[in-house]
Amino acid sequence: MLALPEGAGGQSAATAAPDSVQAAGRIAYLESIRGLASLQVLLLHTFSAFAPILVFSEAPSSLAGAVRFSPLFLFYDGLFAVYVFFTLSGFVLTPAFARWADRPFALATSRWLRLAIPALVAVTIAMAIKLLVGAAPAEAARAIGLDWFVKAWSPPRAPTYFFFDALVQGLWAGYSNTSILPDLGLPLVIQPVTASYLPPLWTLSVEMQGSLLIATLVVAARRSRLLWTVLFALCLVFLLRTYFLCFLIGHVLARFDARTLLRRTPAGLLFALAMIGLCLSLADEYGAVAALASCERQRALWTPCTPHLLKMVGAVLTLVAALGASGLEAMLTRRPFVSLGRLSFSLYLIHWPIVCGVCAALFLAIGGGEDSSWARAAAMAAAIVLSLVGAGLFSRIDAWAIAASRRLRSDLAQPERRLTPPAAAAPR
Repeated sequence: MLALPEGAGGQSAATAAPDSVQAAGRIAYLESIRGLASLQVLLLHTFSAFAPILVFSEAPSSLAGAVRFSPLFLFYDGLFAVYVFFTLSGFVLTPAFARWADRPFALATSRWLRLAIPALVAVTIAMAIKLLVGAAPAEAARAIGLDWFVKAWSPPRAPTYFFFDALVQGLWAGYSNTSILPDLGLPLVIQPVTASYLPPLWTLSVEMQGSLLIATLVVAARRSRLLWTVLFALCLVFLLRTYFLCFLIGHVLARFDARTLLRRTPAGLLFALAMIGLCLSLADEYGAVAALASCERQRALWTPCTPHLLKMVGAVLTLVAALGASGLEAMLTRRPFVSLGRLSFSLYLIHWPIVCGVCAALFLAIGGGEDSSWARAAAMAAAIVLSLVGAGLFSRIDAWAIAASRRLRSDLAQPERRLTPPAAAAPR
């Protein structure tokens, strides 16, 4: 979900070999946005574990509620970040896939490998940490007085389940409470996301499905404009209220070079667009207009639906405004932001077992098995630091996955170079 393709922000600017310094800046800018989104997800899960009142408070009049129901919530609004991820994927995958539109099988297979390698390694690490810390998450939940640790991380004990979790649920089918595939009538036997060794993995299934959606649209566009128009219209009607709306909007933004137009848009208009997006996202937290986004109360011609439509639209509008903000781009191309961006996918994958496993054990050790403000603060600080360190180490796995994906795509796209003797390459 979240891994930009190589050459489009999924690796360093030097490796991506951009055509100009300006192109390198654009790549760094997109990576920085992705890095900040990953940090939002990390903070959401850290606060959910050790400062749950900031995430689950239902009273806007309280101090914690005043934070949650204010623009400050944006700093740790992980769901908002996920929608930014999906829109960015549609935006960057479109030009990256266009170069391989005549080799769709090579494109799809290499994309799967690029996501499968880090997913399998991350799930294996999560399983190892889960076994190592034992009952620490449950004990931490008891001390804090919230069973989020237990409810959010309860995978089955089957020894080979992690393969199914990483490569079937996490990378394709999704989970029973996140996937739209059951809505399509497919007879899938999948677990809820809380039964995953790595719950953030649910977005990777959406990412893989969204990648195939973008690849299909790119291939259709190469065949004919009419075919693309018809196919896009059908996708828009059926997927309007799903996560895939983000991919479709990102695809359109890239296909029609909307960023050039956005760069000419007055700064005041971009600011207003961003404010509208942030307000919509915040309104989703209040739930005052939940009926408008409810899949249960409103059944339209399309069945699949996300219950957070306002937040999704708000995230898309905010990202659209950010793509045209030259001042923001200048700030986010600085080294600290770019460095964070290059760790974003690794940070997203590796932080969960560190927060819910390692830091739960640390919380218990510092507090002597009891709750204390000092233990919570130390656990939260450790969650951020250890997750960043772990992401730096895991990024080597991610780089290897990118290289392996590139090799596989080249081999599949040009089989004649491997199978045809040089003398027989051109018929006489």
